[in-house]
Amino acid sequence: MKAIICAAGESKRMSAITRLVPKPLLPLGNKTIIEHLLYAIAIGPVDEIIIIVGYLANEVKNRIGKSFNGIPVKYITNDSYSATNNMYSIYLARKIIHEDVVFASGDVYIKPEAGHDFILKSQKDSIFVDNSQEHFDSDDPVKVAINKNSIISIDKNLPKDNINGIAIGVYKLSSELIREYFKIAEGFIKENHLQYGYIEPIKILAKKHSISPFYVGKNMWFDIDTAEEYKKAKKSIQKLQEVK
Repeated sequence: MKAIICAAGESKRMSAITRLVPKPLLPLGNKTIIEHLLYAIAIGPVDEIIIIVGYLANEVKNRIGKSFNGIPVKYITNDSYSATNNMYSIYLARKIIHEDVVFASGDVYIKPEAGHDFILKSQKDSIFVDNSQEHFDSDDPVKVAINKNSIISIDKNLPKDNINGIAIGVYKLSSELIREYFKIAEGFIKENHLQYGYIEPIKILAKKHSISPFYVGKNMWFDIDTAEEYKKAKKSIQKLQEVK
């Protein structure tokens, strides 16, 4: 299994604090955001980590290096990072992906135990989901509709009475579905939809295939898109580390 981390973007919503440091390298306690994520997903059966870099790419490369937790790290550069989104970044890895994948944005925090469970226990085609209703009214999160343990719809703008959970930003696709994902993404790119996020092909896949939710339960997680969300995450991680 390959792990793909999208870490190419400029994080314009957080430009005041990411002008010199890419968002994945912002500190959360004694690690950076991306290091927390890697510790959560860089375990067997993952045998290679692929990080898509762009904005301040060398900062990420220098921090993470050529291996992490004993797993080789490969970098792919998205030179068009300012004009594209993470669907395009994932598409750049298509020539070296021939097996199952797990992928995430480099601004997602999940507890290591939760990430390990997702890697080891979820179905081959799965989405990490929080079904706490406290998130359902927010405009920003990606929502999912679930029927008979299968995700039947995924979108930021689902009708409230159809929402069964929030996609927290970590996805797993089998080799068959990631190949189909790349074909769908290629079609969107040819139509010049370069700013599509990585859920756009998943919207189509979910209507054709069974993709299962894997629930995060009470485990803490953050999808850090704004300075306020970063501040909240820092405070929570600090408290967690103080308890330990």
